[in-house]
Amino acid sequence: MDSLTQTLLISMVIFLGGIVQKVIVDMPINSQQPNYTCPVKDRYIAKCAHLNLTSIPQDLPHELLVLFIRDNQVTELLNTSFMNYNQLEKLYARHNVIAFIDSGTFETLPQLQVLELDHNLITFLPIYYLQKNALLYIINLSHNKISNISSTLPGDRSKWHPYHHVQTMGGN
Repeated sequence: MDSLTQTLLISMVIFLGGIVQKVIVDMPINSQQPNYTCPVKDRYIAKCAHLNLTSIPQDLPHELLVLFIRDNQVTELLNTSFMNYNQLEKLYARHNVIAFIDSGTFETLPQLQVLELDHNLITFLPIYYLQKNALLYIINLSHNKISNISSTLPGDRSKWHPYHHVQTMGGN
């Protein structure tokens, strides 16, 4: 019997016309963890680094809080990239080749607190893309190709996290 597979052996006594027979049934008692694109710890942390991924995996647990997608070949972040992960608090997408970000990409992430997009090919990221991310307090955009970032925060600034201004822009 394989050590990875836990089984429960059930002995059954069957009465067939007065004859007693012993039957052994092999039945799994634990189901295996789903086969995700990348390793997932406790259904809350996905470590998708160094896997040559070109897009955000869509088969991860919906309860995901932290996503490490760094050191891959991701080229764009679309409106649909994170729609299954609306509990996401930390996104580490550094060292990819991200050149395009849809305007609604981060709207589905109201719990987002940390956004690491350094070492990509981003040229344009209007701050209003992050308007719905009131809890966001760390934004790392260093080592991209951004020449200008709008400092205008649309809407009611009082709803933004007090440390929302913490951003790193070096190397642009």
